[in-house]
Amino acid sequence: MSEEIKTIVLDFGSEITKAGFSGEQNPRVIVPSVVGTYRKNVLVTHCFGHKGIDWYHCDEAVYKQNFLDLVNPVQKGFISSWDHFEIYIKLLRKYDFAHNGMFLDDNSVLITETSFNPKFNREHITELMFETYNVSSFYIENQALLSLLNTGRDTGIVVEAGGGMTNIAPIYEGNLIYNANKVLPIGGRKITTYFEKLLKKSNCPLENKDYFTYNEAKEKNCLVAYDYEKEMAKLESLKDDDTKISFDKDKM
Repeated sequence: MSEEIKTIVLDFGSEITKAGFSGEQNPRVIVPSVVGTYRKNVLVTHCFGHKGIDWYHCDEAVYKQNFLDLVNPVQKGFISSWDHFEIYIKLLRKYDFAHNGMFLDDNSVLITETSFNPKFNREHITELMFETYNVSSFYIENQALLSLLNTGRDTGIVVEAGGGMTNIAPIYEGNLIYNANKVLPIGGRKITTYFEKLLKKSNCPLENKDYFTYNEAKEKNCLVAYDYEKEMAKLESLKDDDTKISFDKDKM
């Protein structure tokens, strides 16, 4: 019996990129969807860590953001800048993918897409995969459908809340019902921005920090109120005790 061929699965989101092999429980790569290059007014020869590199990506770009102009090549689930996206995937392939044993050349690749992905985007990513990265086979599939199938069902309603938008996708027997599919321009990024606004109003010690710090604080400290009245009662008790919620800056 021949060894099972594993497909490389790529999910390019507005906030993070996930990549791994089909059949594995967790992605091998989870990184911020961002690239950056040194600002024109920065003297790069004196910048810390400068190694003659023109572009940085993912965590390193976030780490050096005070010196870089950052770009998210994916906005609201769609590739918004192909020039930056090609730089981004080139860096991913060279470092993150290779380090985790994921080589696009001569391999099968599946890329997820959000609903209403423009035809041009689908054509361009297909051309890029075959002509630049020499994949052996390639397929694009809707994220909502893949999420539903992963639960063992082929009929249901999938609600996906991403960094740039929220997608509500009804699916019947494995087919997405496009005329009932709804996309809301609200995602984790707007929640982080609002969270930052609230913290600044309350004179939180995170004031004047960058977006990524606020986003991390949100993910570590915020929650969905399953019982709204109970959570509001907790808040009122904190106010009555004149207690303030504080963040551990060393963990941010």
